Amino acid sequence: MTNATIVPQELAYQKFHDAMRLFVGQGRRWSCASVSEATGIALRTVESYRSGQATPTIEKYQSLCAVLGQAFFAATIEHLSYEVKSTDPTDITPQRLLSEALEFSAHLSRFLEDGRIDHTEMPILRQRVGGLAEQLTALETHLARGDV
Repeated sequence: MTNATIVPQELAYQKFHDAMRLFVGQGRRWSCASVSEATGIALRTVESYRSGQATPTIEKYQSLCAVLGQAFFAATIEHLSYEVKSTDPTDITPQRLLSEALEFSAHLSRFLEDGRIDHTEMPILRQRVGGLAEQLTALETHLARGDV
């Protein structure tokens, strides 16, 4: 048995620093000052992360990921064979919205087989319309933020 790590430390550090340069700095979505303010990490420390002079503790890394978002997290682990997906129930992708819309259409089609929507189908239809409307709003928000 060898004593080598699966992911070399230098590669992990390099991916982190590359992600910091991609997401933080002048002309980027986040300035060092805004990251410092949002995470509570000292400005000089954030600047040292961006310049490659320092690497955060796991707690500070998680704070950075929480603030910079899942795209930042994905960039820091792109060398691994994992797919990053949001667990936030308000997040939705265009693919998920399409799936939900098709499911809604299938229910509506079944309700309309007899040419009308009866009193037992109406509450279900109202609930599904509300759910679809919420998901449309979630996607609209995502698109406005540029997260999709």
